[in-house]
Amino acid sequence: MLVNNLSIDENATISELIDILEEHAQYGCALVFNKSKFSNLLTDGDVRRAFLAGMSISDKIFKVINIKRQGARPEPIFATLGTSSERIAEIFEIQNLRQILIKNEAGEVVDLIPRPYSKPKLKNHLPYSKEFDALLMAGGFGTRLHPLTQNTPKPMLKIAGIPILERSVRALVEHGVSRIFISTHYLAEQVTEHFGDGSKFGVEVHYLHETEPLGTGGCLKLLPKIDRDLLVMNGDIYTDLNFTMFLMHHLRAKNAATIGTQTYSINVPYGVIDVISDQVVAFREKPTINMMVNGGIYFLSPKNLSAVDDFDGPFTLPDYVEKLRAINLAVGVFPIYENWMDIGTIEDFEKATKFLSNENSK
Repeated sequence: MLVNNLSIDENATISELIDILEEHAQYGCALVFNKSKFSNLLTDGDVRRAFLAGMSISDKIFKVINIKRQGARPEPIFATLGTSSERIAEIFEIQNLRQILIKNEAGEVVDLIPRPYSKPKLKNHLPYSKEFDALLMAGGFGTRLHPLTQNTPKPMLKIAGIPILERSVRALVEHGVSRIFISTHYLAEQVTEHFGDGSKFGVEVHYLHETEPLGTGGCLKLLPKIDRDLLVMNGDIYTDLNFTMFLMHHLRAKNAATIGTQTYSINVPYGVIDVISDQVVAFREKPTINMMVNGGIYFLSPKNLSAVDDFDGPFTLPDYVEKLRAINLAVGVFPIYENWMDIGTIEDFEKATKFLSNENSK
């Protein structure tokens, strides 16, 4: 029964909630119960807002519900058992919903109706998604990975038998990317020979060759005019981020740029004293401090890309984002709770190799 498959107790962890959301992604939600009583409906967006509020995957689900109840839609939309299909369709349109819960006369949740879309052709390409382009940056020298990068560009290093960049290309294709641009510089021929025109990967691939390093933002100047939202990603990142959810968040927020973020934790080995003026107001013994950091993945709105013309010489993507903020355009964040690895050092490379080798053996 669908309701049972989507159900979880509110005292379970956010990690367990994510498992249900990923296993049943086509329904876009999980149904939370307090023992046998329905509590609320939670989505991927609710989870990411919880991470923005400082929660972690070990926190309990009821904390996510507390945040949801302070938002724009604190409770799900219901219909009663026996409601006509015409009325159901009307509710979908008026409320702009992805799903409607069905209650019986006793007020119990007995069914869930997903929005009637055509079946998606791709595994992770949700049926309400919009086309997008991608730019993968593969021009760096990878000096911190020497000697591995002495004769191989960093994004082409193989992890568990597959180049890092190929993993990104294949993931983007699963999420329905329209075109992929790859910026190249160091040992560029290895990249172009491997990917060609992209036909063997099921996508158009175009190359932006930097005759000299332009910085992580400078390659934006080499792009042709585009009219789709653009995902920009460092070429040395491995992630199983849900790019479709990322795009949907970016579009709903109407951001000029949205940054994929990671939570970085520092364990302070001392007792931390909080002081106002010269008075102690709190004492925290060896606390863990969580910070939001740049994950090296962005969605950019095409209508604002002309801002790159204001830069002379090399510049970074954070420089570009700061430029957008300076002209009062919206810049948002999208927390990444999925696997994410920046493969910038030998230690990172070994860690990623071990992780992906274990994943392949499952």
